[in-house]
Amino acid sequence: MLYNILQRARKMGASDIHISVNSYPMVRVDGELLLLNGNKLTGTVEGSEDNMLVAEATLYYGFKLDKLALQGIVEQLIGKKLLWTLEKCGEVDIAWEDNRLGRYRANIFKENGSYAISMRLINKKIPSCKQLGIPDTVQNLMNVKNGLIIVTGPTGCGKSTTLAALIEKINHEKSAHIITLEDPIEYKYSLGNGVINQREIGSDTQTFASGLRNALREDPDIILVGELRDAEAVKVALQAAETGHLVLSTLHTKDAVATINRLIDMLPEAKEQTRSQLADCLVGIIAQELVKRSDGKGRIAAMEILLNNNAVANLIREGRTHQIYSYMQTGNKLGMQTMQASMDALKKQQLI
Repeated sequence: MLYNILQRARKMGASDIHISVNSYPMVRVDGELLLLNGNKLTGTVEGSEDNMLVAEATLYYGFKLDKLALQGIVEQLIGKKLLWTLEKCGEVDIAWEDNRLGRYRANIFKENGSYAISMRLINKKIPSCKQLGIPDTVQNLMNVKNGLIIVTGPTGCGKSTTLAALIEKINHEKSAHIITLEDPIEYKYSLGNGVINQREIGSDTQTFASGLRNALREDPDIILVGELRDAEAVKVALQAAETGHLVLSTLHTKDAVATINRLIDMLPEAKEQTRSQLADCLVGIIAQELVKRSDGKGRIAAMEILLNNNAVANLIREGRTHQIYSYMQTGNKLGMQTMQASMDALKKQQLI
């Protein structure tokens, strides 16, 4: 049953799968939730004449998942050892791989006396920067030897994929020691010109902060942090960026200015120091959003780009972050762009 669901989701080009008890498995395709037959669930009462989509879905993959069937899928994904953790903690995060079905990131959680599963589909091959349409300005940031680069945006906007493409670019163009801290490990990198060590939170190291702290003793050139989740992780990331390392990470913020404010607010007891550190070590912030392509073939990333320079650093240091957006609007020649400018450019190219 799991094989059929995952195989169908792959064929549909889904980004996510949602499975829960007494419900039809749903997939997210280009941002929309659909049944496995490609239709939307009507929400009408099962058995009524209007509910043809439910009938079609039933014909396609059999039946709604009952508690026993879902239990079997959960055990297939995590095994009995992690099942104990699931029962104790209420949820587990895993990366799961199958030779036939590919690689997935999954969150399995308890709900209403049973389980539910959310799975993110991960491509076997990391897309190139060109395939993702990552601007040269962003790609050139990988030539910087030290500092902090943040990719931000809502959940499911492709932050991890963008970072993976940038890391893969470095991996094949430079001889560098790259350490990644991920929860869980998503993309697996191919053999390149340097060394990549991928560490998973919970199994290889306890937290992002502890992994970061120890990474500083492991002779890294570049450190990828899956997410800056707490104040301690932000503090160590800034320290790493200040001491000669290139640090890449993500935040769930809507734009570049909000990202700077969030980082400062995460260390309320040391706001002045944090402003000073950010002003000195920030390289750039990329805020992205996925937009449907005009040809109907998936989605494309619109990107807001903020690059740090003396003017931006002074605004950060002096607490005048609200003026950064206006500076970005006039910073096209420097490689900066607002989200609106990115959208307008994609429309002009008739891509969206």
